[in-house]
Amino acid sequence: MRTQTAGSSTILAALGTVLLLTTTASASSSPGVATRADGSGGSLLAFTGWTDADTEQSLLTLNTASHEVEPVARGGGIGALTWSRDGQRLFWIGYDGRQDGSSTLYSARPDGSQRQTLMTGYDIRAVTAGPDGTVAVARAGIPTNVDCATNPPTPPADLVLIDPDSGAGSRTAVRILTPAQVVTNELVFSRDDSVLLWRAIPGDPCGGSSNPQLFLTDLATGATRQVAGDAQGSGWASFSVDGTTVISAKSDGQGQDLVRTDVTSATSIRLRTPTYAEALPTFSPDGTKLAMIRTPGVPEQGIIFRPSGAPRVVITDAEGRLLRDLGEAPVSAEHLAWSPDGTFLALDGFTSVPACEGCDYGSADPAIWALPVDGDAPTQLSTAGGFASSGLAFQPTFPDPPLIERRARQLRP
Repeated sequence: MRTQTAGSSTILAALGTVLLLTTTASASSSPGVATRADGSGGSLLAFTGWTDADTEQSLLTLNTASHEVEPVARGGGIGALTWSRDGQRLFWIGYDGRQDGSSTLYSARPDGSQRQTLMTGYDIRAVTAGPDGTVAVARAGIPTNVDCATNPPTPPADLVLIDPDSGAGSRTAVRILTPAQVVTNELVFSRDDSVLLWRAIPGDPCGGSSNPQLFLTDLATGATRQVAGDAQGSGWASFSVDGTTVISAKSDGQGQDLVRTDVTSATSIRLRTPTYAEALPTFSPDGTKLAMIRTPGVPEQGIIFRPSGAPRVVITDAEGRLLRDLGEAPVSAEHLAWSPDGTFLALDGFTSVPACEGCDYGSADPAIWALPVDGDAPTQLSTAGGFASSGLAFQPTFPDPPLIERRARQLRP
């Protein structure tokens, strides 16, 4: 048991970046076995969690065939993580501890070797890799005062694209894409590499009092639009395979529902499901299906949602119609990700353990599970999962790495 929790009705963890993979690996007869980029057996998952030697969450990898867990970076304070699209490197945000509000963008191979510092001296909140190999970063100036009780001044913030292959540190080529909010905590590329979606909370470094907003930025021009309609307050966004639609999730006094955003018009509508809550929507690698967590229940005044049954992992079509019910979620889910070959889902989360009968506090037993989409029994992959973890992402696997023309997105030093 790892971490103290604040209550037994824990809301799903802060929204992170779980990659939606656009390529496939050769399928096999057992869940989790695929062809990795380095040719060995088993898909690799990157996540934040604990090994027996850890006192803080570390960045780890898990081989889904052998269940072996290996450290990439220790020390805690992992703010976000993402894979390079060729699967050869991991990028993550670490808090350096030398100055309040400062963080650093790191890169390393999956075994932790060839570690590099790609960006430092900023308040970095989100990172994700694009299909053409560039990396998007949400960064802000380091605030002069981070005491949230004093309404600290708002430093400048922007979204930038970096070329990690151009070198480390100051030699990394950077292109400023668009001004942004200081608290930008989600970045998602469209699969055709034309649009960057980002989720931000307007206001000061402490987040202000506004609801999160979704924005769409054209990667060629930097033109940015705020999504109108019901997307306010939503997150955990996932692009359809053709890039025309985004599915996200929101939770408020009306319930917990999916939100559909039309990218062309930058407008959104809520997909009401009064008899159950929906969370963690994730498009399959081929873009034809959605995986999500569905919990039966009803909204009540003053309560976001009152469940009447256990959360379940389901597969639906792109319109939300049920295709397969994979059963009860084995843990309180924090992240859900498709395997690169689309044969199973990885789910990480925790089981709450009350300190006493009726107590609303206690500890958490984390775990990572594999759920075959054909309905076979789930398999526990590891107990090295995290509580309030920073991400869960499969290593992309390419039989033949694609060559993607950078077009107008070519970075300039």
